[in-house]
Amino acid sequence: MPISRAPITGSVPMPDGAAFTAARLIFRLSATDSEDDAAIPASEVSVALTGAAIPAGFAVWRNTEGVAATTYEVSLDAQFEVVAGVSVRRRIVLGNVQIGAAASYDIGALLRNPVPPNAGWNVNLDPAEYAALQASLAASLRLENATISVTVGGAPGPLNFATIGAAIQYLSRVVPLSDMDDVQGTILIKSGWTAQEQVLIEGLNLGWVSIRSEDATVPVLESALTANDAFEAPGVFPFLSARNGASCPRIKTKFVCTPDGLNRNTVGLLLRGATYTDNLNQDMPPWSHGLSGFWENCTVQSGSTAFLAFKDFSDARRICLRSAHQSGVSLISCRAVGAVEQAVSARNGSKINILNISHETAGAVVTTARLDPAGLVDSLNDLRVTTGGILSISTGTIGGISQAANVVLAAGLILDERATVTVVPGIIAPQTYTVATVPSAAAFVGDLIYVSNGAAGLPILAFSDGTNWLRVDTRAAISA
Repeated sequence: MPISRAPITGSVPMPDGAAFTAARLIFRLSATDSEDDAAIPASEVSVALTGAAIPAGFAVWRNTEGVAATTYEVSLDAQFEVVAGVSVRRRIVLGNVQIGAAASYDIGALLRNPVPPNAGWNVNLDPAEYAALQASLAASLRLENATISVTVGGAPGPLNFATIGAAIQYLSRVVPLSDMDDVQGTILIKSGWTAQEQVLIEGLNLGWVSIRSEDATVPVLESALTANDAFEAPGVFPFLSARNGASCPRIKTKFVCTPDGLNRNTVGLLLRGATYTDNLNQDMPPWSHGLSGFWENCTVQSGSTAFLAFKDFSDARRICLRSAHQSGVSLISCRAVGAVEQAVSARNGSKINILNISHETAGAVVTTARLDPAGLVDSLNDLRVTTGGILSISTGTIGGISQAANVVLAAGLILDERATVTVVPGIIAPQTYTVATVPSAAAFVGDLIYVSNGAAGLPILAFSDGTNWLRVDTRAAISA
């Protein structure tokens, strides 16, 4: 898709009205940005002046169409005679500007209304937009308690947009409001809308924005996920991506990926050097919001942090939730079931702190259940911790891990308050069982347990030889 551009007109003469010698007018974009599926690098565009005039046909990208709040530094590069017969080229910085939605821009008018470099969006709202913004804030007695609301997919109007990306761009134009206490932004997806876009957020603070919907689920068309984030081979195709210091909007609906048969490595939520923070105000039923049906539903990497509450990351085509590359994730009352490979994976020095993981069985809610990709007690690879990853599990939040295959541990660490052996200074306290409740000996070769009736009804320590639990005094199998 071609990017949108605006013609630049006018002239840049010397103070005496004469033309500069061999002059070029230069527009330098302050940072890499994007419009729809096009990435626009931080770079320069220039044009040779005809005398002092900008030649017809010179146009530059409308950078307010992007999401990174970029500016243009405008400068003039010309030849100056310093002494008779000796000339040098010099660049004169004229100012910083932004190019918006006007049909064309006169260079003089642009430079009469400069913006500070990297100052965020500096745009004028038309009367309808201004009136709609005022109406959105009118119900608040104090601005710091305001909610700025926009919609996606509804009837045409000043605060209704065709895409989530366009709604985020609008809210980013009023981003200074987010510095005030308790200002919230809401994007409401109207009924029947399907996401056919990638929402790629670069460096913006959008943690004050929530994305909600009128329907229980919002379909995401997989064929629209075309931009490849190639950080990890073979690359991934994110739906919602936050990178390079960005704060991600809060997801308060359930996005469900609709496969297109290409079987690409799609990711529902990708954080790379970014943050995501849910609030603990449970204003929606647990698991009614999240991401489902992607190759990986949620991937947190590159030093990112995520605090996720009441989310549903179920039914992934590979992994429900993965933390990698020195990242940290905390899960409170989340659900991760139905993954083809793992429910949760921590690796590359990352840490996942599980405060509660839940699942549903036959319609009944089990709030302290196992991580169970297949809904079976003995499913494989419930947890995967590799390459220096750390998985921290709070008391009682995961049960039913009944065999060693449920946990794949390679060069990583699992911290579990229900561990088989609790170490206290001077005391070793093995887990207590009866003969009837001991776990499979094959899964705990070399481990030590306390069997309350294992020595003909009396208590005894026992260890596993891989086949039986043996009494430590006689090496006979335990028996009641």
